[in-house]
Amino acid sequence: MRPVPRGADVNGAIVFLQGLPHIDATQLVVMGWSHGGTVVLQATSEPGSTRDDLKPAILGAIAIYPYCTRTSQPFRVPLMVLIGDADDWTPHSLCESMAVETSSRSAWIDLVVYPDATHSYDCHACNGEYFGHSLIFNEPAYDDSVLRVQEFLAATFSD
Repeated sequence: MRPVPRGADVNGAIVFLQGLPHIDATQLVVMGWSHGGTVVLQATSEPGSTRDDLKPAILGAIAIYPYCTRTSQPFRVPLMVLIGDADDWTPHSLCESMAVETSSRSAWIDLVVYPDATHSYDCHACNGEYFGHSLIFNEPAYDDSVLRVQEFLAATFSD
């Protein structure tokens, strides 16, 4: 499926979480990898695909090696994008363009481009090609991305 209809899945996830008594579904961060990262961009862009009544529940967004197609719509929450400069599946240049084009109209955007990192740089079992694309584990990128995600979550939920 394309990211637009998949972005609406975020609505269902929030509603589901609202029904769980042990979850505070008023303070959420959406996070996705690859296609899921693109869905995160769709769900948190404005107008995006998240229902208006559910938008306040999303406090932040993390997209890991997404295909940055949301190049003209601003983002309503802080966004962190992590991607490799050797990614031949989801080009980092699209994310760089997106960040430049939307930065003056968006919430805070943190774009990190890892040198020599391919798509799925965080996959410990990856070391070759998949559907003609390089997928190689990159330990420095992986380690840094884990720290950045932890810091993003701590900053988002510290208020």
